[in-house]
Amino acid sequence: MKNIMDKKQYIWKWLFFSLLIVNISVIAIIFSLVFLVGREAQVDTYERKDNSSFQAYMSLQFTPTQLNEWLKEEWSHEQVNIYFGQDTIQTEVSFDIFGQTTHMFIAFQPKVLPDGNVGLTETSFSLGGFSVPPGMALSALQSQVDVPSYVELYPNDRFIVIRLDQISFKGDYYLKAKEVDLEKGSIELLVGK
Repeated sequence: MKNIMDKKQYIWKWLFFSLLIVNISVIAIIFSLVFLVGREAQVDTYERKDNSSFQAYMSLQFTPTQLNEWLKEEWSHEQVNIYFGQDTIQTEVSFDIFGQTTHMFIAFQPKVLPDGNVGLTETSFSLGGFSVPPGMALSALQSQVDVPSYVELYPNDRFIVIRLDQISFKGDYYLKAKEVDLEKGSIELLVGK
């Protein structure tokens, strides 16, 4: 009888250690997939473009609700949800790891840059319910999402630049941000040359 109990304890010890090894392996794989992939594509600093000759022709005004609807349509092909809150822009990225859907949440504080582009500073990041050290989020985002060419990621600085000056249409017209104030619910862009 004692021999059978010893065998059961022995089996439970091995099962416990096996489960522990599997958990550590899964965490290591998730870490490497999310944080180490895409590191070589990082750009170090943002260079501002001189657009002092910009001539505004019209103003476009949006509310956060209007932008939320537009972004929902624009990003429907990706597993990304972007929405404007009262003072931050929230981003949710979903991706599959080992047949399980994992969610990554990143919050940004927006501001208009002197050259009329929009800068987003990372304020918080969580992965699957776990808070992660700052700076890791943009590396993960860069490796998991196909971002448009006018969006520049600076993971080391925890900063994203939306290059409105690279979004051109009909002729030489492009956009410039005048105001992004989420607390007031006011987002204003200028269209010009």
